[in-house]
Amino acid sequence: MNSLSISTPLPHYDEEYTKALQGYQPKEKKTMKKTEYTPKRKWRIECTEEKLRLIADMVEDVTRFLGGQPQMMNCLMLFPNGRKIGEHMRDNVRPMMDLGCDCDCVGWDGRNTTNKYVRKEVAQGYATYKSILSALANEYDWHNVHSGTVLTCEEGGELMNVRPVDDSEPEVVDYWTATDPDGKQYAFLSKPVRRQWANGSGWDPSAGGSYIGEEGTAMLIELLNLPNLTWDDEPYKFSVLKSRRQ
Repeated sequence: MNSLSISTPLPHYDEEYTKALQGYQPKEKKTMKKTEYTPKRKWRIECTEEKLRLIADMVEDVTRFLGGQPQMMNCLMLFPNGRKIGEHMRDNVRPMMDLGCDCDCVGWDGRNTTNKYVRKEVAQGYATYKSILSALANEYDWHNVHSGTVLTCEEGGELMNVRPVDDSEPEVVDYWTATDPDGKQYAFLSKPVRRQWANGSGWDPSAGGSYIGEEGTAMLIELLNLPNLTWDDEPYKFSVLKSRRQ
């Protein structure tokens, strides 16, 4: 099954990169506080095409619902009487919805509604599912309504970067780093959890995970300019790119 990814650039780290960084002087270390909500922060999602299509279908249903089309047809088509249920929702739910506009439904960019919450969610939802459907249509040359360039607007924000995964690209490996009460900082291959033992407390890899020793962690901190943490800080996640083994 094909895999596609929604990606943002990540730092590259392998043996060649390490050699290139010899003599590198890192910037002043920053102290990491607990994670705050950062709506503009970019994330990477890698999933199968099956799940990608599911995301697009579900987001489209919710977006259309908010915009005054409550039929939820991508979901309801799974039921033998889905069309009848959709018609019931259109005839009974839609009249209960005050869209803040004098038309049947809100436009793709939400500009024809006075409800600022509906306007933003409709525009964001449209940008989300259309980014996915457009990527699929262009990849497979479907030449349908989703082909070509996706419409954008200020409320919808930046379109998602959706593209197939290239198996020749470096492999993305996630790490976490955290500091024990004694001040020793370690790196982990799975998100660590705080543990309480008879002789004290510390970070421990989650199920199936492992950790990198203090010396290896120090090298990563130096090369990648990672933050120096304290016991009170939450684990800091970072990702590196490693060449795939042939």
